[in-house]
Amino acid sequence: MGVEYRNYLLAQDRSFAPALDQLVTLVDRMRAERWVLTPGSPGWITPSRPHEMTGGWAEPFLERSTSPRERWQRAMPIPIPIDAGWLAALRQPASANPFADEVALHFYVVSGDDGESWKDLGLPYPLAYGEDESGYHDLFIYSSRDFVAGPEGDEVSCECGAALDYEVARGTLAPIDLVRRIRAVCEECSKPFAVEDEAGLAFRFAVVADFGKGWPLTRRKAERQPEDDPSSSRYDAQVLRSPYGDPAPPIAPAFLVLIEETFGQRFDSVPEFY
Repeated sequence: MGVEYRNYLLAQDRSFAPALDQLVTLVDRMRAERWVLTPGSPGWITPSRPHEMTGGWAEPFLERSTSPRERWQRAMPIPIPIDAGWLAALRQPASANPFADEVALHFYVVSGDDGESWKDLGLPYPLAYGEDESGYHDLFIYSSRDFVAGPEGDEVSCECGAALDYEVARGTLAPIDLVRRIRAVCEECSKPFAVEDEAGLAFRFAVVADFGKGWPLTRRKAERQPEDDPSSSRYDAQVLRSPYGDPAPPIAPAFLVLIEETFGQRFDSVPEFY
């Protein structure tokens, strides 16, 4: 456990939720700049499942689900080109169920069948190192009515005393596949929730780069640097590390710039081993 890696890009204003046309711009840029694959891209592998046919898909909302497999059985391919009307149809802002008002766009990116590196294929890589290796990763775009929260963190209450945090009910498939939420507006007194440190990981919008166990090998045991040695004066105890001491690879500056330019917001990079 703890050797899978992902990185959340979160707006510094954690209450930020983008307009639909901004999401369209982001998907268009990710495709045009080849951060995600589309049919005919270098490294494109013809998928076997219909929802993967364009290289990305929307995760479904199912209030009553009988199997986790329905997440991909009911998924919808993201059209080429994408438009705001298609995105709007995914959301139900008038619904009393906040999970009906979430968007989760999922892109699977792999560097081909023959072990080519990202650099060999001329594809950009979202981490600061590892472009000379082959591999895979998933990119997610999340947008929600309420705050999505990490599993860690204290219970969250409004100043009026009402509980604000809740979880996805058993048997429900929420588009964003994390179980905890925090109400953006208190149901008792209508006061907006303001993110505080004790809420832990909490956001209404995120771009997530998830590498699973496929994060780059650079700077593992064979290539350790002095700053990776706890006995070294250069060791930085603030750097997030796996249980084996491997430092979390940072996000590539070009990928961060893409996100910040698209939304006109400053973003934080939040790494996580899980």
